[in-house]
Amino acid sequence: MAILEANFSGIPFVSFNCGGNADIINNEEDGFLVDYLDIENLVEKAKLLLSDRNLRQMMGQKARNNAFEQYSSEKILAKLIGFVS
Repeated sequence: MAILEANFSGIPFVSFNCGGNADIINNEEDGFLVDYLDIENLVEKAKLLLSDRNLRQMMGQKARNNAFEQYSSEKILAKLIGFVS
């Protein structure tokens, strides 16, 4: 949920490429995915976002747009109704 909360707030996320993270984060578009347990790359990508305001804002806007397009309450409700029907 932290990734979605960040994205809805316009904050790009850096995470390991495992579990469902790749379903939410579009690598190098609205955040970064790094190989599982690659701590050095995780820290490097986080430092990049922290040091580059323009990149952070651009990725943040894309993250927010993606969150509202894919995970708004209306979209989720429509998907649930589709499963029940």
